[in-house]
Amino acid sequence: MALHGAHVVLACRNMQSANNAVDAIKRENASADVDAMFVDLTSLITVQKFACSYISRNMYVSHSQYHLFYIAGHVVTVFAHMVV
Repeated sequence: MALHGAHVVLACRNMQSANNAVDAIKRENASADVDAMFVDLTSLITVQKFACSYISRNMYVSHSQYHLFYIAGHVVTVFAHMVV
């Protein structure tokens, strides 16, 4: 998706692997808009920190766009404002 112009956020527990993935994507397309952020879905504290960081980076969901989240094998599409 990043290679086709979408802004992609990799929400990962293993940041070394996430950064390797970001590097691989950017090697394929240097202008790809891709970031990696830490989250451990077994810890609600890290989920909350991830959400706060995501919102503070202005990557929140607006009414004019939608986001696709792929987390632990589940795809979730969000169409409204995220509330934390």
